[in-house]
Amino acid sequence: MVDKLENQEPCVRSELSVVDMAVTIIRRRRAFLVASIVVFFAALGFAVLPADEYEYTSLVQLAKDAEGETIEPVDTLVETFERRWLPQVERSYETEFGEMPFEVNFKASQSGEVIRLTTLAADELSSKVEEAHSELLDVFMKRQELLVKRKQQVAARQIQSLQELRSSLGEARPSSDADTSLAARIAELQVDADALIEAEVIAVSKRSFQPKGPHRLFIVAVGILLGIVIGVLTVLLLEFGSAVKTRLRSGEPC
Repeated sequence: MVDKLENQEPCVRSELSVVDMAVTIIRRRRAFLVASIVVFFAALGFAVLPADEYEYTSLVQLAKDAEGETIEPVDTLVETFERRWLPQVERSYETEFGEMPFEVNFKASQSGEVIRLTTLAADELSSKVEEAHSELLDVFMKRQELLVKRKQQVAARQIQSLQELRSSLGEARPSSDADTSLAARIAELQVDADALIEAEVIAVSKRSFQPKGPHRLFIVAVGILLGIVIGVLTVLLLEFGSAVKTRLRSGEPC
């Protein structure tokens, strides 16, 4: 018995070649086709069933002073939008319609002069998106108008104070350095006040021409490739399970 075991050749692990794999897939073609078709139709449903989503964009030109700088820092606007204005609009929408089914993103341009509101939503939600954008733009424009008005009021008070100071000097020295300096300062303040540029709404909830999101043909192509891979893995697992059962029934170690 010992001699028999010593003379027995060791177990040799077989390797699955490409030809063996092809034969296995052909032999278990039904399992391969079922797995591949299930995955393909799942991908097809994912690509077809969801409604097309479009990007809705609103643009606002920020108010600027005489030097071309925005009256309010962009960082302050972004923080105010995220913590104050947007939550107010969301609560208003939830009160009237329920949970808001889309998001409103707030972003400034690279120059910091234009504010961009964007929303990705289906076509049937276009009116709701426009309402949300319009409400946000209304709050934003009121804020910008208030800031411009404050700038103008400050300039008007300064001009009035300088004019009163100039008048108090009297007519004794109309060409004095003080009078000339005051007149120049008054003119400078008036120019700055007149040069204020108010905020302007450029676009309100403009829909993109093409739908956004993953391309449907791309999803279908990925589904086909994934179906083939899942089909091959299914065949290999079935073949492995069958080999294990056969080995257990025969009782042979190899």
